[in-house]
Amino acid sequence: MPEKANQGDFLTIVSPLGRSPFRHWLTGRSFRVLMEQIKGPMLYVPTIRLPLKNLLISSGGLGYEVDAENLALQIAKVSGADVTILHVIPPTDLDYPTTRDVREHVRDLQDTDTILGRSLRKGLDIAKATGLKAKLVTRQGHIVEEILADVKQGNYDMVCMGSRYSGHTLRQLYTPNVTAEVAESVNCPVLTVRHMH
Repeated sequence: MPEKANQGDFLTIVSPLGRSPFRHWLTGRSFRVLMEQIKGPMLYVPTIRLPLKNLLISSGGLGYEVDAENLALQIAKVSGADVTILHVIPPTDLDYPTTRDVREHVRDLQDTDTILGRSLRKGLDIAKATGLKAKLVTRQGHIVEEILADVKQGNYDMVCMGSRYSGHTLRQLYTPNVTAEVAESVNCPVLTVRHMH
């Protein structure tokens, strides 16, 4: 599958491959392996949720997720879905001025003049300029847990996430693969764009 998917500009769509829970436990889910090997966007569909009415874009807020965000907005535009842009502020022990600004403005982060605030504001403005009904939600805590909590609370028909750098950084060696963790835990389609074209 990766060999064919990497030969062109494809959106690869996969569903659970029907392997036993024991095999999942022993070798991990196939989705993780495919996500690491396929360079283009992937749509993982554990269950079909049509029509798309409510779409979540998980944003890191630094602009690295722009490819996933753009593709998600195109899908939302075609389907007429409402869009929620979610940013999770992870716990930190650092006490830099920027970190303090972010912690003090969890509820109105998009109104701040921080890099994060400007990036989130830009994403929201692009969604609204496209004619979509869009809102921004910020949460604070463990990234995977907070995304899963928002997915459960928001009853989304699709989750969109991914960073163009996440598949190529050292960070992937010592932190969880957020996209894979979310995709394996939610009961709705997950669109991921992780690689640069």
